Amino acid sequence: MDALKNSAAAAPVEPAEIGDVFSDPSKLRVGQEYLVTGAVKKVILKIPVGKPNQQEFLRVRPEPEWRATYAFIRVKSDNEYYLVMPNVFPALAAAEHKFSTLYTVMTRGGALHLWPVPVKDAEGKINDWHQSGHEAAERCMQGWHRIIPDKKVGGYELQPAAYPLPDPVWPDLPVGEVLRIAFQRFLIDTLDHPLLKKLRGEC
Repeated sequence: MDALKNSAAAAPVEPAEIGDVFSDPSKLRVGQEYLVTGAVKKVILKIPVGKPNQQEFLRVRPEPEWRATYAFIRVKSDNEYYLVMPNVFPALAAAEHKFSTLYTVMTRGGALHLWPVPVKDAEGKINDWHQSGHEAAERCMQGWHRIIPDKKVGGYELQPAAYPLPDPVWPDLPVGEVLRIAFQRFLIDTLDHPLLKKLRGEC
């Protein structure tokens, strides 16, 4: 038994032949799929909702399915947006919620966020801030801009990028998944939702 142990311990471990690794260079090349999507796919756990950061260059996703009108309640003190289901908002006071177009935005740094811009009211009226927001979003579908609020004119102004920039790489997620990530904790699907109870003074 001891002899067997000594024999096993003494058996040399042959190193891998370095030359074998380089004999087939195709095994060392980076595949095209890594050049396009990167070596590791980023898992998106949170998608902010709100107005754009005026210091960032932005693009807006242009496909029609990536913008739609939804009902929202904004909690200004926390700067939070709650998505209100269509079965709920008809029972709410008009002042409690707003109908807004939700734009899908990508920053130059690759961060995804959603931007709600209120639409015209029942009388067909819209204020200058909201109108300029829609116009800014349309422009950002074509190129990179900073969206800068200007209180003097009562609306947004655009600063285009000084040089051509590559198009954004949008995450490989369906619309529903983006909405789920953004609003999974901020969805009002019943009149008994805690936020609505708070607004009614019930808690």
